[in-house]
Amino acid sequence: MEIKNDQKRKRNLTKEVKSGSSIYENSSFIEDLSNSKKEDNDDDVTEIQSLEDCTSDYESSKSSYNSKEEDNCCEELERISENVRYEIKNLYETFHHLRKHYRLINKIGEGTFSSVYIAEDYNYDKYINEWQYKEQETFSWNTPLLKRRKMLSKYDNYKKKYVALKKIYVTSSPERIINELKILKDLKGNDSIVPIITAMRSRDQIIIVLPYFKHIDFRDYYRTLSLEDIRFYFKKLFQALYHVHKNGIIHRDIKPSNFLYDVKRRTGVLVDFGLAERENYDETSCLCSNKNKSELFRNKKMLLSTTILNEFEGQPGYLKNDPRPRKRANRAGTRGFRAPEVLFKCMAQSTKIDIWAAGVILLSFLTQRFPFFNSSDDVDALIEITCIFGKNEMRKCAELHNCLFDTNISTLNEKKITFQKLIRWSTNFSTNCNIPLTWQEELAIDFLEQCLQLNPSERFSAEKALQHDFLKFIDEDEFAEEVDFNQRSIVLKKKLQIQSCTLILQNSENNIDYVILGEYQIKTWFNSPYPSSSGDLKSHLLYVCNKCFKYSTNEFLIANHEVVCFSLKSQGKVIFKNASLKIKELDGKQHKLTCQCLSLFAKLFLENKSICFDVENFLFYVLTRTNKNMEETVGFFSKEKLSWDEYNLACILIFPPYQKHGYGKILIALSYELSKAEKKWGSPEKPLSNLGFISYLSYWTHSVVTFLLRNTTDKSRNFSIREICEKTAIRPKDLIYALKTLNILENWNSSQNKFIVSYESLKSFVEKNNIDLKPIIPDTAILHSQ
Repeated sequence: MEIKNDQKRKRNLTKEVKSGSSIYENSSFIEDLSNSKKEDNDDDVTEIQSLEDCTSDYESSKSSYNSKEEDNCCEELERISENVRYEIKNLYETFHHLRKHYRLINKIGEGTFSSVYIAEDYNYDKYINEWQYKEQETFSWNTPLLKRRKMLSKYDNYKKKYVALKKIYVTSSPERIINELKILKDLKGNDSIVPIITAMRSRDQIIIVLPYFKHIDFRDYYRTLSLEDIRFYFKKLFQALYHVHKNGIIHRDIKPSNFLYDVKRRTGVLVDFGLAERENYDETSCLCSNKNKSELFRNKKMLLSTTILNEFEGQPGYLKNDPRPRKRANRAGTRGFRAPEVLFKCMAQSTKIDIWAAGVILLSFLTQRFPFFNSSDDVDALIEITCIFGKNEMRKCAELHNCLFDTNISTLNEKKITFQKLIRWSTNFSTNCNIPLTWQEELAIDFLEQCLQLNPSERFSAEKALQHDFLKFIDEDEFAEEVDFNQRSIVLKKKLQIQSCTLILQNSENNIDYVILGEYQIKTWFNSPYPSSSGDLKSHLLYVCNKCFKYSTNEFLIANHEVVCFSLKSQGKVIFKNASLKIKELDGKQHKLTCQCLSLFAKLFLENKSICFDVENFLFYVLTRTNKNMEETVGFFSKEKLSWDEYNLACILIFPPYQKHGYGKILIALSYELSKAEKKWGSPEKPLSNLGFISYLSYWTHSVVTFLLRNTTDKSRNFSIREICEKTAIRPKDLIYALKTLNILENWNSSQNKFIVSYESLKSFVEKNNIDLKPIIPDTAILHSQ
């Protein structure tokens, strides 16, 4: 072939491919690829990258490939199945030079048109890898020292470098393959889009070399990801979609497995453009895209009678007889993620079908159900969508696409179900929509509604989605920087006063209106998923043991139980103790029943608490006080044993009768004392409630002021953020909250990364705000944990 004989051009292509330059400007490649399946007589291997030129480099590196590495390679191959081993062997035989440059390790993915393998790149360091994904150079207080960073960079040169090899099946047409390659070339240069490194061909076999991106399977985190992390997920996803749609490209296969997301780094890349296509349609071809819709709709001849029925005899659903030719439209995509216009075979499909698929992913996050839609064909898919949006909305949607929608399935409602009701039922098994939402939940539901609009013209674009408050203020830190902190605290206090009055007027549909805890009768604030076996809850009154938090609707049963209950005394170990207070550490795995009962009780007063039964991975710290020679529980906090984000507190609650006595600050202080013992910087799990933010801001300010006064003489002194973090165990972002409250950052010295603190200004701040500088938890009161 031309490419094989022209060695000079191949050398140029090799340099361009490895540096990320354009390799498709040469039209001969496209022509050869299109004719590849016709040239069965040609036994030679054609590759875009010049593999022969690197033979000498391979021979020199081969000597360093010692027997130990070969043993490791054998161990890796032994862990894979025989089928995958056979596929790797065939790839080596088909692509003769593949073994010289890549060591295939295992298969990591498979689809309808391709399979993906992870491989080690032998020649990684011999080229300019502009596509390499590295963490952005952002300012971080825990960045290693310069000397250590140099050592890490030197060590990085000896680490194995991996890539992903995508083998495209022979069932794919040459046009589809060329289209994918061209699209990958057009979309290069964006961190959220997977770039192409190179590609190679042998007859009708095609391999595309892509970067290997470390990620976690969607099923491992979609139930546990916090709402704040979900916002990061969709920020990255819509940044990728914005870049794709800006270039006039429809991805057509947006789903979790095609967005590789790293939860820890909060970054992801969009992959698999095998079904992608250029956006090109006639606006007059469908009502959903035509501006003069009313005039076009009057022409009844344009309507097609695509109808859904449900008969008791025969098939559960079929199309009515229609003598006219059926509509033809692109229906490519993954079932469960295809938009209504795809199911109705709309001829004017646009980038909005990707937005619908992203909305389905968000629906899976919020309902903790995956896959949410799981239909086997288009008819079932329309029925599933109708279950949420109702028959009225679906009829309007069908009319937009020149169709009629009719069904006699009696279980389908005429009106739509609100997403709030759907999410409440899915997560709490309750349809009570009067439970107040947090501001983040309200933004998430509003964002979801905009993504899942049946009318594509009313649906969000990727650009508008990024401007929505759900993604615009990606985390609380960015939002807080634009607001004066003193002013924000005043606003939050006023909100708390209003909220406390609102909680008293909670709706009467709660399953429990009052609980009896010891000598207190407490009005509940929210629902809690108490099992129905706890008794007759029609009286809306529940009795709870103050020692082990077992519950019953029978007053005498609980009274007799409390006499002989010593559960809390015999469980856990004491880690804090003074004259009247004691804190015990309970392991959720060892003391599962007590922790479950405590969580169920806490759910009555915590809106965002989601863990009530799966307590094995949590530690509970229960605060008790001695009153009249009797121990009574006043509150607790919990933390994950192995927190992904290293949070030192997951949930905290002081029971209503004991609030405003300073117990919350004691628990917060203990969480940071535990972080100090672990030699980590701690932070509470986000988002914080209004009351939680004020409590934490008070503690952070107290800790910072105490530290600064202890280490400041009569004169001024320089401090660094790292120095304070090491002593207080407070994370830098949380620490900045306190420093802004103290107005200390005005004296920031950017050249030295330090700020100047005046002793007089600190002293006046303490006197003005009546800050008690006594330690919240004396060192002598701390016992041993772990």
